[in-house]
Amino acid sequence: PSLAEAMQQAPVVVTGILCRRRVSLAELRGLLEGRSLSLPRSSLTQATLETACGQVIATGKFGEAEGCHAIRLRDPVEAQSQSQSPDTAPPPIFGGAHAPVDLSHPDPFRADAGSSDVIGFATGTALTPLNG
Repeated sequence: PSLAEAMQQAPVVVTGILCRRRVSLAELRGLLEGRSLSLPRSSLTQATLETACGQVIATGKFGEAEGCHAIRLRDPVEAQSQSQSPDTAPPPIFGGAHAPVDLSHPDPFRADAGSSDVIGFATGTALTPLNG
């Protein structure tokens, strides 16, 4: 196989994110097994797929497919036309020549350690097959 073919088979880690919240250290310490963590209503419709570095590569709606959790991806062109903010970067073009536009910018939720007394708390899970 060619290098290009081999690269197409390279594993890539992506994470599904429902939402990101900032919580105080006291709130974080209060998270215990069985305790509910309320999420904004928009969490289900604004889920994202992100690289291991936290860069958004796709957006979609969280739901269920064949008994497993899933994210139904939005068409990047449609997502851009529905965008409220005129200064947001255009979405990535999947399967095309363009890479995600924000890969060179740090994720604002991944602040340097010790830079704040508020801790960024990401609610999400790696996309792996679920049993049950």
